[in-house]
Amino acid sequence: MILDIREDMKEVNKMFRSLSGNIVPNAISGAINKTLTSVRAEAARNIKKEVNMKVGQIKKSIIIVKSNKKRLVGHYIVIPANEGKGLNLIEFVKSSRRNTTAFRKKQGVIARAWEKEKLYKNAFIGKAKSSGKLLVYKRDKSKASGVKALPAASIPSTYFKKEILNSINKFGKATFTKKLQQEINFRLSKLR
Repeated sequence: MILDIREDMKEVNKMFRSLSGNIVPNAISGAINKTLTSVRAEAARNIKKEVNMKVGQIKKSIIIVKSNKKRLVGHYIVIPANEGKGLNLIEFVKSSRRNTTAFRKKQGVIARAWEKEKLYKNAFIGKAKSSGKLLVYKRDKSKASGVKALPAASIPSTYFKKEILNSINKFGKATFTKKLQQEINFRLSKLR
């Protein structure tokens, strides 16, 4: 989501022409930044409804680029969790089920990456050669190693679902109006 209110600023400037210098740009910049923080929290709550992740973990994947009084544009960037590499399905497997013999017992791995637990047939838990971490794999003859790691829920792909984007944009526009009014009132109260 990008909040760009250059057109709205003309109207705000007309209303507050008599005020000194930086009050209006500072108020708008503050409103944009506070709106982005609120929108990030709302986005994380909406994504949480779809994906079995903690809100705090989702928020870490939404990076805010703040506005200032000279550049009245703010936005945020949605990146995959786990330092941009995405998450493996092992993150959503119960710790009691994280053993390397699970494949032999159940013919798959049970994980809850989305709303419900699901049996991933022909998947198995194994150790990564490079790091030694437990990961969920599936046989893949096209790979040189013969296996591929199974990815899990993706924050960016969930964020860009139409329903979630519409909800976040609607929330952002309503929030910006409130935050702008609060910022202007705050700056005016400092002048008295």
